[in-house]
Amino acid sequence: MTLQDIIKNGLQLGLEEVEVYVSTSESNSLKLNDGELDAYNMKEIFGVSIRGLKDGKMGYVYTETLEDESVLSVLKQLVQNVTSLETKEPEFMYAGGATYQEVPESQHSAFRVQFYSYSDTF
Repeated sequence: MTLQDIIKNGLQLGLEEVEVYVSTSESNSLKLNDGELDAYNMKEIFGVSIRGLKDGKMGYVYTETLEDESVLSVLKQLVQNVTSLETKEPEFMYAGGATYQEVPESQHSAFRVQFYSYSDTF
């Protein structure tokens, strides 16, 4: 499922606003023993955080996959979570400003972050 599809599906399930935050990182490690390679480990970490707003209530879910069934399942859980909240103080999502300061490319290319909200795609 694409990130835009996550937002679209969240809105179709009744959320008023949806925010998607994606984070990926990679790490490599080597273990040497007496100058000989003893172990090598390479990891890639991927995660998608989704926030949703409905009736002034904010909920949050997280998944490590973009498979359709898994994402739909966590979106449905998000709607259930938000609906069951009994908070009386309304929450909101920051709408953003007219301009944003330019953020330079990271020196460490193994860490990348993407942020999408409903207003970015619709």
